[in-house]
Amino acid sequence: MCKFTIIVPVYNAADYLSRSIKSVLSQSVRDFELILVNDGSCDSSGEICDNYAILDNRIRVFHQENKGASSARNQGLVMANGEWVLFVDADDWIEPIWLETLIKKIQTFDLDLYTFGSQRINNQSVEYIHLPPYTVENNHNFVKTPYYKHSVWAYAFRNSVIQKNDIKFPDKLKYSEDQAFLLKYISKCDKIVSLNKVLYNYYNSPDSVVNRPISIHSSICNIWAANDFLEFCILNNITESFFEHPVRQLYDDFFMYLSMIPDVNKREAQKEYKKAYKKTLQLYPGFGKHRYYKIAYYQLSLPKSLSEGKNKLKNIKYKISMFSKLKQAIYNAIHINQIVREIVYEEVQHNKNFIKIERYRHLAEESTTTGVTTSKYFDHEVIVSLTTYGKRIHDVYLTIESIMHQTAKSNKIILWLAEDEFTMNTIPISLKRLIDRGLTIEFCEDIKSYKKLVPALQKYPDSIIITIDDDVAYQQDLIENLLHSYRKDPDLIHFCRGHKMKITKDGILDSYTRWDFFINNTLTDKLNFPTGVGGILYPPHCLHEDVTNEKLFMVLCPTADDIWFKAMSLLKGTFSRKVYTHNVNGIDYTILNNDIQDETALWNINITKNDEQIKNVFSKYDIYKLLM
Repeated sequence: MCKFTIIVPVYNAADYLSRSIKSVLSQSVRDFELILVNDGSCDSSGEICDNYAILDNRIRVFHQENKGASSARNQGLVMANGEWVLFVDADDWIEPIWLETLIKKIQTFDLDLYTFGSQRINNQSVEYIHLPPYTVENNHNFVKTPYYKHSVWAYAFRNSVIQKNDIKFPDKLKYSEDQAFLLKYISKCDKIVSLNKVLYNYYNSPDSVVNRPISIHSSICNIWAANDFLEFCILNNITESFFEHPVRQLYDDFFMYLSMIPDVNKREAQKEYKKAYKKTLQLYPGFGKHRYYKIAYYQLSLPKSLSEGKNKLKNIKYKISMFSKLKQAIYNAIHINQIVREIVYEEVQHNKNFIKIERYRHLAEESTTTGVTTSKYFDHEVIVSLTTYGKRIHDVYLTIESIMHQTAKSNKIILWLAEDEFTMNTIPISLKRLIDRGLTIEFCEDIKSYKKLVPALQKYPDSIIITIDDDVAYQQDLIENLLHSYRKDPDLIHFCRGHKMKITKDGILDSYTRWDFFINNTLTDKLNFPTGVGGILYPPHCLHEDVTNEKLFMVLCPTADDIWFKAMSLLKGTFSRKVYTHNVNGIDYTILNNDIQDETALWNINITKNDEQIKNVFSKYDIYKLLM
């Protein structure tokens, strides 16, 4: 028996396989076996495996017809003789101290599961780093933390736990199979050790499964993974207190991925969801208590006819839109099919947003998960800062809920409220409930939209501050993407959505209305103009000292804080960069309230006054010369 078994499923990986094998063979610890399972490769991968097995007797090769990664890994588990089992993908590689580091921690703790840091590589450059803090967590807490990685290659498993409990990958799943295996294993562990060290290099290959277009099939696999896990829990008497959260998270992942599919076939999605949801209820009848998933059961359908579609459009705005378009179609004798398609498209978009918003409404009612973390990613703490006003106070809890469920949590979430508008006695109960889960509510002078950043700069000058808006729900990886970009360039301001300022041929700053409305690249540029709705990360001391001078900004730029903050960054010599976003234009959020008649909204005010306020600020500080 050896100390470690390393299992590598291999399928058409000839271009990368040698690099992966060599990284294993170069380990400082020699007590291991390497099992290569060739899963019916059509290229020279099988031959490469056999050649390495001839060179090193610690390598064993198994050839099988193509059955998928789950089957290949299960075969590796059957062959495993090591005390510990680790997985490596055929296009990835590991650091030379991988096994050495693990042995030291195993000798220290003698527990059943260890996880470690990894980095995603793209074209030889580091694209993202996953670095968990150094902690020991119980299994209930671990699956709720942002450092719970959903890939088996990020863990070291005790082989005896796998064999004793017959833990396997679900053969029928081509996606989310890692989660099913991980959750079954974690349910049999008391504690998990997280190592604060990057040991694994994940190559973001264009051919990898994660880079394939998201489909209904790949999305629904999240729920089938949940069902596979539930079957294991029933057979092994795992309590609901452990399995409820992961099952709900897998359901939430399904809806998140489904919402990212352009022109999704909702009828097909509903059919697949029905089958998977019914299976969940059979295994876990108590799951029916969660209202959100019941609502989703019906919201996934598309109208089969025009009359059915009309009945389903509950919102009065959509009814008005539908009837007006039908009237126009008849009057102009144009093709009614096109109008119907437009109506259906609007219904689909409406349903997508409805599902996302309902998810956070549901989480706010039932979640007890802490929305912040005490672990520090850097020397500076990370603060998410926002403000709200008036009638928006009743919906802002949805925005905060989306921040509390981020893949990387902040150290603080601060909601700044005007002291002459609200008190702790007058804020809604929906916000008071969030205080117990990590929300901080601070009261300050009413300086309008500037409340989201200026008070935070004054009270927390040495912190990383991420500003968000109060009327949208954000993607789960907003903070993760901003922090990843900051880690690479800590001297820049990082943003998700922005405009590009335009300079005319005469060297003059063009009118705001003629700027490029979206930035769809990640280049650093002094003409980048971050806009707050997408989320902006401000490093410590990146803005000019006048940034907090209320007498200046309330006179020069009272309703356009983005303009003021841009000017202050240029004065300080700080440039900005757009970070990676799922939507190329940075619209990684769902609008909670799109009432275009709200004349108090800043957009409605600023669209006609931006040029005036730009002139006020840029002339005061002679910003124009800094743009040339």
